[in-house]
Amino acid sequence: MTTTIRNVQVAQDPWNDNTDPKVRAWKEMSDYRISRDAVMKAGQTKSPALPLSLLMAVHKAGMRVDQVASTTGVAPTTVSLALRRNGLTDKIGRRGQTVLRQCAAAAPLPVTIKVVLIDMPTARRAALRKSMPAGERARLRDEFYAVSERLRKIGLTFEHIAILSGRAIQSVHQWRVRKNGNYPAPSQDIIDDLKRAAERHEAVLARARALLEIVS
Repeated sequence: MTTTIRNVQVAQDPWNDNTDPKVRAWKEMSDYRISRDAVMKAGQTKSPALPLSLLMAVHKAGMRVDQVASTTGVAPTTVSLALRRNGLTDKIGRRGQTVLRQCAAAAPLPVTIKVVLIDMPTARRAALRKSMPAGERARLRDEFYAVSERLRKIGLTFEHIAILSGRAIQSVHQWRVRKNGNYPAPSQDIIDDLKRAAERHEAVLARARALLEIVS
């Protein structure tokens, strides 16, 4: 059974928590021995690096260094150094939960997402109408407030919102605060531009967060 992702076949992982660690360890070592023998017969003089999956398997199975070395065909020193380099043993070869967690349950990468304004071309705005029905003015201000809050939640400042609106920052504050009175309200095209900006920013942030989940 495979899952197709853009024409790339990704095989299902046959291993799970119910698999005997020793079974997995012997399978990993057998596969490595086969690939190592093929590489050496091809003329390479240096053994391939021991894969992390093999090291994790033999560590979980509690196998000794000499057992791993004998089965894989590499020197015991190579196995010992590989285990230490990947955080599975300490400097004198001792196993330990603290050391194991460094490799098996590492904390998420210390990466933060910084929101910056996406360059979105805006056309020159028409003059705002000062006289319009009170209901229409209230609707536009409410809609503007909602989309501006949406932008603020993803990290944009009032200055960013003003730039996207094509107006001064004072206008942005007036549109958000002054609910009553015959003050100009933002036009529908300004609100629509802000909605498009919010959608683009949210899409970029969603992709970034998905990548962070993969690498962490």
